[in-house]
Amino acid sequence: MSRARTWPRWLATLAALVLVSLVTSPGGVALAADRGHGPGQSRSDNRPRTGLAVSIDSMSPAYLGPGQPVDVRGRITNVDDHEWSDLQVYLVMSPSPMTSREQLDAALASPATAYSGNRITDPGFYASLGNLAPGESARYRLNVPFARLGLLSRASGVYSIGVHVIATDQFGVRNSAEATGRARSFIPMLANDAAPVELSLVWPFQAQVERTANGTYANAADLTSQVSSGGHLRRMLDMAKTAGSIPLTLLTDPALLDALSRLASGTPGPPTPAAGAATPGPTQSSGSAADGGTAQQRSAGQFLSDFTSLARTGALWAQEYGRPDLSALAQRPGTGLRSTISSATVDTLDALGLSAQRTYLPGSALDPGSLRHLDPGSVPVLSADQVRGWQPEDGPVVAVRAASKPVDVVVVDRALTDGGPVPGPTDTVLQVRQRLLSEAAILSLESSASDGPAGLVFLASPSWHLDPAWPAANFFSALSAPWLHVVPLDDQVARGPTGAVLHLAPARPAPATLPMALVTAAQRLQHRSRTLTAVIGSGPGLPAYYDQQVALSLSEYWRSDPATALWFARATLASVTEQLGRISVEGPDFVTLSSSTGRFPITITNTLDEPVQVGVHITADDPSLHFDDIGPVSLRKDESTTFTVRTSAGKLGVTGVSARLTAPGGRVFGKAASFSLRTSVVGVVVWIALGAAAALVLLAIVRRVLRRDRGGDTRRGAARGRPIRTAP
Repeated sequence: MSRARTWPRWLATLAALVLVSLVTSPGGVALAADRGHGPGQSRSDNRPRTGLAVSIDSMSPAYLGPGQPVDVRGRITNVDDHEWSDLQVYLVMSPSPMTSREQLDAALASPATAYSGNRITDPGFYASLGNLAPGESARYRLNVPFARLGLLSRASGVYSIGVHVIATDQFGVRNSAEATGRARSFIPMLANDAAPVELSLVWPFQAQVERTANGTYANAADLTSQVSSGGHLRRMLDMAKTAGSIPLTLLTDPALLDALSRLASGTPGPPTPAAGAATPGPTQSSGSAADGGTAQQRSAGQFLSDFTSLARTGALWAQEYGRPDLSALAQRPGTGLRSTISSATVDTLDALGLSAQRTYLPGSALDPGSLRHLDPGSVPVLSADQVRGWQPEDGPVVAVRAASKPVDVVVVDRALTDGGPVPGPTDTVLQVRQRLLSEAAILSLESSASDGPAGLVFLASPSWHLDPAWPAANFFSALSAPWLHVVPLDDQVARGPTGAVLHLAPARPAPATLPMALVTAAQRLQHRSRTLTAVIGSGPGLPAYYDQQVALSLSEYWRSDPATALWFARATLASVTEQLGRISVEGPDFVTLSSSTGRFPITITNTLDEPVQVGVHITADDPSLHFDDIGPVSLRKDESTTFTVRTSAGKLGVTGVSARLTAPGGRVFGKAASFSLRTSVVGVVVWIALGAAAALVLLAIVRRVLRRDRGGDTRRGAARGRPIRTAP
């Protein structure tokens, strides 16, 4: 698309600002400054503090068309401490349109009292409301035929439209040149054959999740208030449900859905072996709500049920669980933390029956290096100020230089949810609707039809003020302009970038990433929790739970409060360590082997509330000693079992021996049982000596027996008269 301009941007902006400051009201008197507008007020809430506050709650049509009357309705409130009388309400229209982005930006930046058009004073086309006491409000309606709008032509562009209220003060003074109350907005008009603009609407559902070591939520009250009636997320979802056939792209953090699921079911904390599932599904959550439960449970369950139903009918994009700080993770590559967070994301979405396009939406200043560590297939969504030189005509999908290769990113203009011009509130649903249509109209005018449809992405800011009057704005029904085509964000991403590769804007100041102490604590939690889950063996639920804990400790939300995050992470780590410590191994104090082989006892004890499966690995300082390891064995709660271990020694001496518990898979853990082992051959010598002595004794006995037998023969011979022979 062409990026040519008639004037340089700065010159056009300067000219527009001079124009709006010099033009006078229809009566020829310069407009005085609005008494209620102060420089310290935010753009989103610039209500006057004195006089009459005027709102525009509905406007039909949302874009001008020949022959269509304009119907504007709203409310007028007396914010003074005295009465205003004889109120007259007029529609204000600019006779000529704005046709460039510079003019639109200048109008947005102009003060509330700047000229925005001419009052339509024809009889029958203004409203008379009588008197208004302090604090009172009155509704108004203006309906003006297209032919009476005072347009100089039917030129395409964006027109200023507003409301002026003229009234008499308590002293009887009535200044028709200065409006006592005013409101203004924009309304576009384009030919039916204008260059088409593709628009994608992204509805984010995000919130920080603070899960403690025992699985409860430190900010449960805040989470449930946001999804309860009147809460921001509830209003965002209610508004999304009115989209009808308009395609929406929902964007969420699985950590929020997981938290709502657990709050709805009333089952925080790690799952028991019988629970199995990582996250209670929406059906379970709704069941808890339907059965009664607390108000928090009902609100969380109903929201989750409504959200998942809507997500299954349209496009869903999901951040990684807890919105991890990619900059901090980039400083510890190869730790497996990214894999753990990815597993937490997938397991949570699977448990809810959802599938999603993965995305990265940095919540604060962007570290350019973080894009180098995105998971394959993940699409970052960046704000316009994070991409150097980006203009709306570049398209919403651009390639940016990140490390050695370009990365496709979606670029959004977050200023769209600032809404219209002051006075405010400027970010009401109607004002944002008209700002969005006006930006799309300017994009159409500045685009070339030969380049294909221009593209625009609207991201509903998490700070968008959804006023209670949002249903009257008919946000989605206004997006039916013939030159506007609402498409899922996936469609625009699929077409890819069309322009040159851009560069990321340097973050000033550089983002403060999470401290390394927190990353280290998360890494230790990752290691020990995997050991615990292997030992308990409770199915996929427990590993998913601790993967989520690791992910939450590394959330980008903690950049502003890393001390609290470190406390949560260390508390969870201590809890896991304590549970592993309730499985122990014991050996004898000292072992003496009477030969090169022998046996000794080893005892394993489980005091956990769940059954475990563990083994024992035995090592010695002397590498010549060999032991038979104890394979994985199952122990019930409070069960203790003793095993006899066989060993063989290659040489004599005393050596140190350690027995360590092992999880299924071979990972050792816990405190070692250490003792000394002596190997000796003294026992063999003793047995040889005893054998020799026994042989000598036996020989002596035999000789004595033989001698005794020989002596008996001599005596028997003498008795018979034989001579006794003596030795010579």
